[in-house]
Amino acid sequence: ERLLPIAAPQFLVPDTRRAYGKLCNALKTSKAKDLCLIGVTGALGKTAVATLLAAVLRECKVNSGILTSGAAGLPTWSDGFAEALGESIEAFVEEACTHAVVEIPQDAVASGDLAGVEFDAMIVTNLVSDHSGAFTSTVAYRKAVSRALQHVKSSGFAILNADDKGSEIARESAE
Repeated sequence: ERLLPIAAPQFLVPDTRRAYGKLCNALKTSKAKDLCLIGVTGALGKTAVATLLAAVLRECKVNSGILTSGAAGLPTWSDGFAEALGESIEAFVEEACTHAVVEIPQDAVASGDLAGVEFDAMIVTNLVSDHSGAFTSTVAYRKAVSRALQHVKSSGFAILNADDKGSEIARESAE
């Protein structure tokens, strides 16, 4: 976002976090063209939905991976989401996974950490107003989730909670 007083080559970008996310994802996901990537986002229930979906895939004998916020024994993004996503996708490819379930935290939705990533499917659990977290308002949170829905491939699909008014607003904003 600004040039530094150093003698090394530099790139000036309008948003360093978005550029970092795009770079991490480009470096790590280029080999993942055949990986079916499923994102799970929302205010509540992300870890549970991601963990249950991964269990269903395993039960169906689908070689799959999972990245969550910290269900016991599962990989997490404690060092930053863009980096963890790129490293996890690389590991999923090395393990010959055909599918990967990724829990997407609220701050990653707004920050640009998803830049350059395309999902085959996106699940939105709910967008309740009292869990808008790092956002200035519920409206800002719903707009951010609408941007996450724009990371779904044109051949992909999204699953939204029909009982949640926020999901309906996010869907309309994403169209």
